[in-house]
Amino acid sequence: MQLGRPGHYLAACPAHADETPSLAVTFTVERILLHDHAGCAPAAVLQARGLGWGDLFLKNGGSGILPEEQARHPARKGEGKDGHGSVEDATA
Repeated sequence: MQLGRPGHYLAACPAHADETPSLAVTFTVERILLHDHAGCAPAAVLQARGLGWGDLFLKNGGSGILPEEQARHPARKGEGKDGHGSVEDATA
């Protein structure tokens, strides 16, 4: 994962063979925005990582998916995968 400007990352897309990072991940105050420049749908990206829509909405001051957050608070099985909410595509 590469850090762009603060809160903006570029990563290899887990939904397709990605030799050049194409997945833009943007953290906002309320949610995490995903946009794959190669065209993968956000649902495909989430499924490839075993995440649900609820995982894109910040809880308790964090997303729980960043490595530094996982070290502090290991994810609980099934947490955040309630299927509620929506996501916005965003370009970084």
